[in-house]
Amino acid sequence: MTATTRDGLVLPTVGGERDTWGTNLNDNNFTLVDAALDGWTTLTTTAGTVVLTATAAVANQARSRVLFTSAARTSAVTIVIPTVEKWYFVANFGTGSNLFIGTSGGNTVTCAANAVTTVICNGAATSNAGQGSLDNISPPTAAYAFNGQRLTGLAAGTASTDATNLGQVGSLIAGAVTPTGGGAVRITVNDTVPDYLSSKVITSGNIGTTVSNAASNEKLLLTLVETFGYAINSYSGALAAGSGVYSFRLPYSSFTMTEIPFAWLTSGSSSGAVQIQLRTTSGNLLSSPIQVDSGTNYSASSVAPPVISTSAITGYRQVFVDVNAAGTSALGGVVHIIGRRS
Repeated sequence: MTATTRDGLVLPTVGGERDTWGTNLNDNNFTLVDAALDGWTTLTTTAGTVVLTATAAVANQARSRVLFTSAARTSAVTIVIPTVEKWYFVANFGTGSNLFIGTSGGNTVTCAANAVTTVICNGAATSNAGQGSLDNISPPTAAYAFNGQRLTGLAAGTASTDATNLGQVGSLIAGAVTPTGGGAVRITVNDTVPDYLSSKVITSGNIGTTVSNAASNEKLLLTLVETFGYAINSYSGALAAGSGVYSFRLPYSSFTMTEIPFAWLTSGSSSGAVQIQLRTTSGNLLSSPIQVDSGTNYSASSVAPPVISTSAITGYRQVFVDVNAAGTSALGGVVHIIGRRS
């Protein structure tokens, strides 16, 4: 009996096999051709090597077009195919170790997990026909959705156009520092340390800070601290006790005093302290008024500094200046409000 090289189909003897060729044609050719075109072989090997059966003229494993496995592999499995020209679909839906395919003593091809790999054999060497390898496909010309999957196994990027892996980004964040003299500032999606940024970013002068989401993805808000000065009794007029001797409105719909207000006088009191209260129509802003001690003209040196009771001034509200005590021979000056737009 003579058979074809690749799929082991029976070749008739010229002038022979009288009255028997029909059986050979059905059993040893048409049935086998059907298997060669669309046959399916299931492999259950979980470790080591499986050599596909390849006996000519009868049903065998190597003749099937599709090689399927869903086995749980405990170690790598290699499928050995005949050294003939043929191509296969390898459906690797098993778990565990790698799956390889190749000829005996020849090279092997890795079959991608949870995918179908097309494998071509030229009678000696085995090749991947393209599926499962980005090297063998055309690059995309538009954005491509990965269906929620990750890219893994990335090497560390070295150029500005390279992708970077999570470990490399983590190392960069861990090594990030502020200019000389500062402490490390690290910002990640896992930042759960309260006031982490505010403890690292230090501001001074007219720049203030507030923290948002202190126990989660923290944000540090920088704000400008401003000072507004308003004249009391035309700077140099004689100061007399009274309610609402002057009034003003701040230029913001919402303003928060962040520091105690202060005042200076053109001429201080020769006897008795000067006391100044700030209030709105809702009540006093200070639980202890601004005080300029006798013999001085500046409240910052007072033995009784003011105390803020209501720091927020909202709705462009009118602020009244009350002189609770005028002292003796004191002349008007300026009261200063310090804070930020809120």
